[in-house]
Amino acid sequence: MSIQIVVRDYNPKIDDPLIYSTWTQNSYYGMEKRPAAKRAWFKDKIQEIKKLLSEEPVHIACFKDDPMTMVGYIVGTHWLYIKKDYRKEGVDTLLINRLKENHEKRD
Repeated sequence: MSIQIVVRDYNPKIDDPLIYSTWTQNSYYGMEKRPAAKRAWFKDKIQEIKKLLSEEPVHIACFKDDPMTMVGYIVGTHWLYIKKDYRKEGVDTLLINRLKENHEKRD
């Protein structure tokens, strides 16, 4: 039995905790030089993310049989995140294609 991953619509109530935590943590710890004012940096980053989530298309990759279990997400052209265990499995392609489909529908 194989696990099927699908893309669903964004639901802030269930998706925001993972989005905020992964985006801030990966951004901060991925920087070559981290700012001295860590708390202020996180506060500013959260505000930036909040703005983007309200303005940009957001799509969630999850298990077909369990849509509450996220394996990745995309926020417009600003951020793409895939959980480590699902990298190199085509999840990024699913999310990018959904983003492209929605962009084409708007044009």
